[in-house]
Amino acid sequence: MNFLFLIISLVAAEPRGGSLPVGAPDTPFEITQEIRGDLEGLKTLNSEEFPNRIEKIRDEVERYIEHKGRVCNGEFSTIVLTEKTDKADLSKPNLPSNKLSKEERKLCFKELKAIHSTYINNLFIARKNYLEFIHGKRTAELELSREEAVKKLQKLYDSK
Repeated sequence: MNFLFLIISLVAAEPRGGSLPVGAPDTPFEITQEIRGDLEGLKTLNSEEFPNRIEKIRDEVERYIEHKGRVCNGEFSTIVLTEKTDKADLSKPNLPSNKLSKEERKLCFKELKAIHSTYINNLFIARKNYLEFIHGKRTAELELSREEAVKKLQKLYDSK
């Protein structure tokens, strides 16, 4: 149960760039699903779109990983809100708070490790695909350049 509050604190503790646009995830679970979707999307990222999209994806994922690491390290306490707690109660300093238990920390770091390793592996795949795409383009350009040079050379010697 405390892990649920951990996830809730993830969103509450640090907003994602101010007000969220319409359709943006607003629960910790939706944010995690969005990050996981971004990570899976890296593997199939269109090579032509790679330079334009990778920076945004990298920034979001790295910000998520950094924040999740801070949560796992206990830099944020989880606030337990009950049905009786209303907005006026939020200003009171004596709200109940829970630190992560040893098991919750272990689970948190396990999830963080899985997300981080997926990020590294899928970013590698995206970069490799992009490099192969660029290599293919450059090889085709080189082939075309060679063909043009041979044609020019043939034309030069044919005229003599």
